[in-house]
Amino acid sequence: MLMEVDSSTAPQSLTFNDTLVTSSSKPIRADELVRRLQKLHEELQNLDQENVVKSSLDKVSKDLVHAQLLKHKNATVKAITACCLADILRLFAPDAPYSEAQLKKIFELFIAQLQFIKSSDHRDFRYHFYLLESLSTVKSVIIIADLGNSEELTLNFFMLFFNTINANQPRNVQMCMLDILVQLTEEAGPLSQDVIELLLEQFDDKVKEKNEPAYFLALELCRVCVDVLQRRICQYFTDTLMAVSRNSGSSQELEELKKVHELIRKVHSVVPGLLLSVIPQLEEEMKLDNVHVRQIATQTIGNMLAEKNSTLYEQYPSIWKTFLRRQNDKMVSLRVQWLEHCVPLYRNNPSLIADLNDSLKKKLSDPEEKVRAATCQVIGDIDSEVDPTHMDKEVLEKLALRCKDKKASVRKGAMDALGSIYNKAYGRIAAQDRPVVEKVGWIPGTILSCLYVDEPAVMSGVESTMVSFILPENPDDEERTERLVTVFGHLEQRARVAFLALIRKQKIFSEVLRKFINVCEQSREDDEMDEDTERKSADLMNHISGQFADRARTINSLRRFMEIDDEEVLRLLKSSINPDSSYNRICNAKKSLLERLEQLSPALYEIFELILNRACPSLLNVECIPHLLKMLQSTRLRRSTSHNQPSKIAQDLLKEISATYPTMYQTYTQDLIKNVLSEHSSLMADDSLELLAQISRTPPKVSTYNDVTLRRLFAYIREGNVTRAEHAAVILSNIEEVEEVCGELVKNLCTELSLSNPYLLASLNSLSQFALYSPQLLSDQMDDVLEFMQNDVFTQNMIADESNNPEWMSYDELAETSKQKLTGLRLLVNYLIGAAATEGEQHERLTASIFNLSWDFMNCSSDTAISNSFSAAEYSHLRLAAVQSLIKLTQLERYQDQLSVPKFERIALALQDPCYFVRAELAETLMKGLQVGHIHPRYYAVLFLCAHEPETELLKQIKYFLQKRAVKFSAGQAYSLETSFVRLLHMLAHHPDFGVSTEELLEFLPYIEFYLSCVANADNVSFLYHVAQKIKSSTDMVSNELSQNSYVLSDLACLLIKRKCRNASWPLNAYPKHINLQSKIYRTLPSSSIQAETLKNVYLPEELIRMIETDALQKSSEKRNTTRTGGQSISKRPRNA
Repeated sequence: MLMEVDSSTAPQSLTFNDTLVTSSSKPIRADELVRRLQKLHEELQNLDQENVVKSSLDKVSKDLVHAQLLKHKNATVKAITACCLADILRLFAPDAPYSEAQLKKIFELFIAQLQFIKSSDHRDFRYHFYLLESLSTVKSVIIIADLGNSEELTLNFFMLFFNTINANQPRNVQMCMLDILVQLTEEAGPLSQDVIELLLEQFDDKVKEKNEPAYFLALELCRVCVDVLQRRICQYFTDTLMAVSRNSGSSQELEELKKVHELIRKVHSVVPGLLLSVIPQLEEEMKLDNVHVRQIATQTIGNMLAEKNSTLYEQYPSIWKTFLRRQNDKMVSLRVQWLEHCVPLYRNNPSLIADLNDSLKKKLSDPEEKVRAATCQVIGDIDSEVDPTHMDKEVLEKLALRCKDKKASVRKGAMDALGSIYNKAYGRIAAQDRPVVEKVGWIPGTILSCLYVDEPAVMSGVESTMVSFILPENPDDEERTERLVTVFGHLEQRARVAFLALIRKQKIFSEVLRKFINVCEQSREDDEMDEDTERKSADLMNHISGQFADRARTINSLRRFMEIDDEEVLRLLKSSINPDSSYNRICNAKKSLLERLEQLSPALYEIFELILNRACPSLLNVECIPHLLKMLQSTRLRRSTSHNQPSKIAQDLLKEISATYPTMYQTYTQDLIKNVLSEHSSLMADDSLELLAQISRTPPKVSTYNDVTLRRLFAYIREGNVTRAEHAAVILSNIEEVEEVCGELVKNLCTELSLSNPYLLASLNSLSQFALYSPQLLSDQMDDVLEFMQNDVFTQNMIADESNNPEWMSYDELAETSKQKLTGLRLLVNYLIGAAATEGEQHERLTASIFNLSWDFMNCSSDTAISNSFSAAEYSHLRLAAVQSLIKLTQLERYQDQLSVPKFERIALALQDPCYFVRAELAETLMKGLQVGHIHPRYYAVLFLCAHEPETELLKQIKYFLQKRAVKFSAGQAYSLETSFVRLLHMLAHHPDFGVSTEELLEFLPYIEFYLSCVANADNVSFLYHVAQKIKSSTDMVSNELSQNSYVLSDLACLLIKRKCRNASWPLNAYPKHINLQSKIYRTLPSSSIQAETLKNVYLPEELIRMIETDALQKSSEKRNTTRTGGQSISKRPRNA
């Protein structure tokens, strides 16, 4: 219906009677025609539709559609003619006084004139706008619906407006355009496909960029006419999607499909109501077998779901479920693509988070590496955009497990994600935001715990995460120190141990790297490296490269580094690993070095980034010390003893610096002395005294201290508590003028040794330190000291309550007399260590006496103590102290002759002590010592005596250690774990429980099985078999009578190795090389005939052979029994173990 216009009550007739069209050959001049048309236009626009006398309009109505006007050359004539025709249509509404042909021409004129509406600067703009406004207001444009070329005219109007609209047009012009298009859409009949395509084309980014007003015009039209357009647009997309799906699926067709899907997404983002019938088609596409279509549909639906404020998942619950199922698609690329949608989904749709969390947890365990790696990255990206408290902690915990993934890309992704999450949340963690601390405060500890995996790739990942995210570069010393304290304060004990181990490894590695720098300098000074230098450089590069996952690339990078002829590169490397350099200097040197190396080769950059992450002292730096001391002072004054109090954390970190990098304290020694002398806080004085003692142990030594300081230290030794006395003694025993300053003090301490001395324990502790660091001060008194120990201290017996005499208690719980015995033994042992270079009869006598004491203490059984009502715990501590002392002493070359094979095997049996805590402490001593090289590799064999260990956790710990060490060794190394097989078999042959019956040998099977489970592999099994056979052609050097025991074990070992090879499908080839057994243990039989006879004999019972060959053995774990007393893991050594 055309709009009916209100009018006045009086009839109105047109008075215009000028001629517009002439029949003569002489036309009306253009200016005159314009004047007449203007006059007509002014009169027509003032006429009301209701009161006009339509017959008065007949003549002008006819004249206005004459060709002379419609095709006039003058633009103004045509513009005014169009306005007059618009008025005629208004006045005659609803019935136009024209034929269909004439109406076609009229609307063609309208369209032609409206193209000039583009610019308001056009001279006829007022006429063009009048025409536009009239069509908009009167709605005469809907006449098009009754014309034969309605589709063409409608398309032309759409094209006209989309092409002419622009940002410079007045707003009312744009509104009129919108009104006309709305009228055409709602009342001019169904829009053609061409119109729909044109309309949707405006949503294309390129088109939008070229003419943004056209995009907004299309957008407003869709919003206003959503109900009308919905069906037509659905039909358009349906036809398009069906056409593409029926095709062959070429790359070009897939590109077309992507364009259609992208268009759907863009329409959905602004007018989702248009696509109500289109969405189900996309859901079906996600289920198709065609992977490309499925992937495109999943991408589109994912984008639509991820739009901010999207309600698609509410309107179509089935679509969300179908989309969720794509996370398990058989195509890896689609699963990865699905994960990429999680970030915007998580950010924009909180109601979907629960489902997403469940999905992320599952995808972290996906069998495909790429999916797990992508999941790790997605979780990191999510937490970089959302509040960390919104992330499910269980998701983060599952992510943490991926830090130990077998695949490098997954490990790196997991560590980077966790690191970035922590880094982003650190501000709130530092502010003690409890929900954030609970959610992500544990991350550094989890990352550090990965160090226990003990794999080069994992260690490099931990180091990179620590320096990039957990303790990132920060030039502000105070802020950096506060962050260090915050991070360390949230670590559990296991993670703290790992962090401190990381610092110590950093120091050790930097020392090796300094040796490498020296070799580089030497090679540059000499034109050609000599053989010794080449060997050193090769050894160093092998050692360094062996600590990284990609050994080949690392060693190649090191070689290339040596060839770089640039002094600045070496200088930068030196500066970057110098522990005494400032933090900023270290960081700047590291950056500059990496930049130079990257210019040379990206591969060189990658390797040296890992090397510098490990070697640069950036986690603990010299500039942290003043701020840590400040924390120590400020919080210690309040006398709080909380484990996580800043002062306690600062003290732990200061202790680590003093132990690892003592030279860092050279500038701050006076600050520590000032704290020691402070009267304000005894806690702060004790902390500083401990630190001063720690740094005093390493060069350079202090000449002496001032009188005030010396008097305080003397007072601590003479009348202080045990801890203060010990620390003070360490400090004093390490000064250069120790004999002049402390000679009289030590002499008095020795002469005052008495059981009645109330400070006896403190004196013994002090003397033990002087004995270790300045043994010359005690040399004249050692005979008296030893006599006092033997006759007074060691003869004391602590009477225990028969009803409460535990096998173990902590050192602090022991009685004073027990502590005196342990400290006395430590004093004697320390003297032997400190005076190892001393010659003379007195020293030999002291050595023999102290070793005899230690061997005697090893015989102090708890059973004896209990039967005599003595302290069983004291006896356990004495056994442990004695065996640890013997191990420590016999490491020194001076005392190695004190360790015969039988005595070594006697030490080994201590690892089967009836007391669990003795076994556990001794095992810990051996593992730590073996790992850092402080204990002779012969003790590897001792650890295999734990095969019958009843405490599962201890057994697991030892087995894990041995397996990790086995990986680091190769069969060609002296004292590798393979060669410890000989020593193990010899120890078993001399074991007090050894017997040759089937039942007795069954008890010894677990030892060899345990060894093979830790050490044997396809590469070394031939060597082990050869070693076992070699024993059978040798004689026992310790006891020839027990040689047959070794032959029995040789046969047993060979049989078990064969079974191991059979079960593992390993080849057992002949070992091609000649080997010699340890000469102190075995010697080859002199005669080949005797060897042949021995090798021919079978020393195992037939029953046992049959059982082993048929695998009819019960697992040794089924024969273990564990006894727990009072909630403690105290167990007796099992029979025959």
